[in-house]
Amino acid sequence: MKKINVILSTYNGEKYLRMMLDSIIRQTYQNIVIYVRDDGSSDNTPVILQEYHNQLDDKMVLIEDGLGNLGYVNSFFQAIRSTQPADYYCFCDQDDVWLPNKIENAVNCLEKFNQQECLLISSAYYVCDENLNIIDKGHPVLTNKELDLCKSMMLYDGGWMLGFTEMFNHTLKEKAFSNSAEDVYSHDIWVQSIALAFHGKIVYDSQPSAYYRRHDGAASVSESKISTSFLAEWKFRFNEMFGSGRMFSRLKNSITAFSKEYNLKDLNKIDSAFIQLFASENGAYRLQKVFFPCRMKQSIITEIFWRIAIALGRF
Repeated sequence: MKKINVILSTYNGEKYLRMMLDSIIRQTYQNIVIYVRDDGSSDNTPVILQEYHNQLDDKMVLIEDGLGNLGYVNSFFQAIRSTQPADYYCFCDQDDVWLPNKIENAVNCLEKFNQQECLLISSAYYVCDENLNIIDKGHPVLTNKELDLCKSMMLYDGGWMLGFTEMFNHTLKEKAFSNSAEDVYSHDIWVQSIALAFHGKIVYDSQPSAYYRRHDGAASVSESKISTSFLAEWKFRFNEMFGSGRMFSRLKNSITAFSKEYNLKDLNKIDSAFIQLFASENGAYRLQKVFFPCRMKQSIITEIFWRIAIALGRF
């Protein structure tokens, strides 16, 4: 039976953490080890984790590295780099709930492919309020034929995968995390981008596998209240593009990290040109960035605003 490592980073998650952990314990697939790194919680999260650790014994590992609060993304990077080898790896958020067959379905799917390749699966999910009332069904992601490295790293609408839906094999884990990369935009988009860059196999399962809880304390804005009105959505985007938002600097960090960690000769021509150009600090290349021949956004209006922001030096 293949071994699965579930990677969880917690931070002040006492309110929903027990439900999340219980949903992992109740998985139909049982060869699972849960690796948890707490990122400096000040509530009862560490107490809850110790309680479950006592119950699960060697099925749960508490990562105690003494590094303190690293932030959401870097804490996940530290956690996955602290795991023992496994056949497959899953990211897990502290406030969601997994359906019982989530892991079993993903394993059955990925076992069909060559394990020497970078393999990544993402599944559908239910968007819920804080009480797990279903609001919507999450967006279907794009796969290899529709995506490239540029679209992934530029957050192409509908192209990005959410971490809790992902499972990936050991080959991809080693390719994405056996390095010194840090401060990237997000751990989930990073692993998706590595799979795309190095000709991996990306699979989408249309069967929902989890309840994605949205609430005021959620770490990300995905599928959150910013999308409840056209005005609110564009106010958020305007701030990110032209105001105090940090989206572009975080995306730039990801591209710079990629350029430092990987040999661009291993990429196809367009991916190599994208990384080399957008990792550059030379302002003379700004126009080349503006007119780079890769679609970055699905909506024409958003694409125009995105390129205006690049022209203004936000990227």
